[in-house]
Amino acid sequence: MTSVPSISVAIGPPKAVPSTAGSVLGAYVWRWRGVEMLPATPEINPAIRQLAVDAAVRTADHVVQKKARVLVWSFVSSFCGIAILASIQFSAHAHLAQGTKMSSFIASFGASSILAFGSVQAPFAQPRNVILGNTFSAVVGVTVAQVFQHAGDEYKWLSCALAVSISLVLMQVTDTVHPPGGATALIAVISGPDIEDIGYMYVVVPVFMGSCILVAVSVLINNIERQYPRYWLYKP
Repeated sequence: MTSVPSISVAIGPPKAVPSTAGSVLGAYVWRWRGVEMLPATPEINPAIRQLAVDAAVRTADHVVQKKARVLVWSFVSSFCGIAILASIQFSAHAHLAQGTKMSSFIASFGASSILAFGSVQAPFAQPRNVILGNTFSAVVGVTVAQVFQHAGDEYKWLSCALAVSISLVLMQVTDTVHPPGGATALIAVISGPDIEDIGYMYVVVPVFMGSCILVAVSVLINNIERQYPRYWLYKP
C-alpha cells in the first residue's frame, strides 16, 4: 500500500492587514450604508445616549475615548452645514432680480443641525426623520397658513396651534418625528407674506432641499469619527 505523505499546516493568528488609503476609504464609505457594521462610538453626553438607536450605546457608562475628536467633528460638520445653507441664501439674494423672493434658510435648520451633527445615534436625527419630518411639517404649515390667510390676526393663535399639533400627529403616524419639524410648521404660519407668497414652494425650497443638504453634510463628515446614519428608512 502506498503511503500518502502528510502535509502539516501551521495554524496561527492571521497576519494583520496593512492599513492602506483604499481600505480606510472603503471603511468610511461603508458606513454610509446605514447598517451597523463597526463598533459604535457612544454619544458624548450621557443624557443623549439614552436616545441612542443601539442598546449597547444606551447602557454604556464609560467615558468616550475619542471625545475630543468627536467634539471637533461635531463643530466642523455643523459649521459646514449651516455655512452652506446660509451662503446659498445670501449669495442668491445678491444675484436675483430685485423683488424676487427666494429662501433656502429657515431658523428650524439650526435645531435640525444640533440633532444631525451632535446626536447622530438618536432616531430623531436619522435621514428619514430629518427629511420627511421637516417636509411633512412644512406641508401642514403651508396648508394651515393658506386656510387662515384672510382670517385676521385674531385667529393667528389658532393657526399656530393647529400647525404644530397637526404636524406632530402626522409625524407620529408616519414614524418620522423630528422635533424641529414643529418649528418648520410654525414658521410657515407666522412669517406672513414672505412665506405666503411662495406657497407650497416653501416645502421644496427651503425645507426639503435644506434638509437633504444637512443630511448629506452629516454623512460626509460624521463618518470620519462616528457612523451616520444608523439607518436610512427603517429602524434595525
